[in-house]
Amino acid sequence: MKKDWKYILYLSAFIGIYVTVQLLSPKNHNWSISLSHADKDPYGTFVLNELLPDLFDTISITNKTMYELLESKVENTALLSLSTSLNMAKEDTESLLQFVADGNTVFLSAHYFSGKLADTLNLDTEDYLFNDSGIVGQDDSVTLQFSNPSFDTLATYKYRRDNAHNYFSSYDSLHTTIIGRNNSGQPVTLHMAIGKGSLIVNSTPLAFTNINMLHEENYNFASQSLSYLKEQKLVWTEFYHLGRMEAGTPLRFILTQESLTWAYYITITSILLLILFESKRKQRVIPIIPPIKNTTLEFASTIGNLYYQRGDHKNIAEKKIVFFFDTLRSRFHLSMTSIDDLSHVARKTGNDEKSTSILFENIQNIQKKHEITSEELIALNKQIEDFIKK
Repeated sequence: MKKDWKYILYLSAFIGIYVTVQLLSPKNHNWSISLSHADKDPYGTFVLNELLPDLFDTISITNKTMYELLESKVENTALLSLSTSLNMAKEDTESLLQFVADGNTVFLSAHYFSGKLADTLNLDTEDYLFNDSGIVGQDDSVTLQFSNPSFDTLATYKYRRDNAHNYFSSYDSLHTTIIGRNNSGQPVTLHMAIGKGSLIVNSTPLAFTNINMLHEENYNFASQSLSYLKEQKLVWTEFYHLGRMEAGTPLRFILTQESLTWAYYITITSILLLILFESKRKQRVIPIIPPIKNTTLEFASTIGNLYYQRGDHKNIAEKKIVFFFDTLRSRFHLSMTSIDDLSHVARKTGNDEKSTSILFENIQNIQKKHEITSEELIALNKQIEDFIKK
């Protein structure tokens, strides 16, 4: 039991040290672009998700496609999608354009637009980091500003150049109004009138991420851009960047919650350490049980002494002779129904004929007598023992 407490003490100390180190050490941020509303890392959109309740009455976040969303006849609701690349299927595009034409508003932000939607709207984006626009080689930052007189056109919002380097190079100018531009005058946010509704497209989705929303007054760029969504209900679909987010493992929920993830890994580590400490075989001391004594010889000695004390030497001799004949049958396979061929008995037992003849002659004499002396009994016993030992 003392050893068990020692292992428990070691395990508790290890867990305490590990947790303390993890809590005191600086947190390593994940710099991958997730655009997830629950992600607090630099390129998540947790801050945007916290801002939306100030702009809309109700917010719903889903991982459905546009077709799946609009199949249920959504009304008086604005749609939002943020992704690095937007390539909608034909069914999604047709459902989306019909939804907008019916008088609704949709906000789409992506670095690149392609597929059926881009072809229908004659929409194309370019990355000035890979063309000859002359921007590369200038400052490491880029500024965005609104060109719509409804907003403050003098306010500028500063971003790292590699966070806002895409712009629209092609669009339908007859039905499009430029809402926002970069500091080179290239359009980054467009308003398209389709039927009774409006489609707002943006080429700088990273402007809506945590790291950029928290920089100076950049949150105003996001809030004013989304103010075009006049409906009081908003549905934000993350399908076009994160996909279905279906469970790839039963532990998906646990692994997406930091506190539960810590608890899960600590539990697994504790179990492994417990198995390591308890891997030594433990068993109670097995008592030594002495083997059961063979008392047959003692019993025979007792019975023999009893007969000897009573002086019944003839009875003992008869039993000794019976035992002798039985030994000849079992060990040497000799049938002693008659004593005729003593030479055969001598050969089978390995004795000479003379000693064999003397023994059997003595046996016959004793069998004929009514009583014998102790000396005769001892002599018979010695002859039989010597005969069998050879």
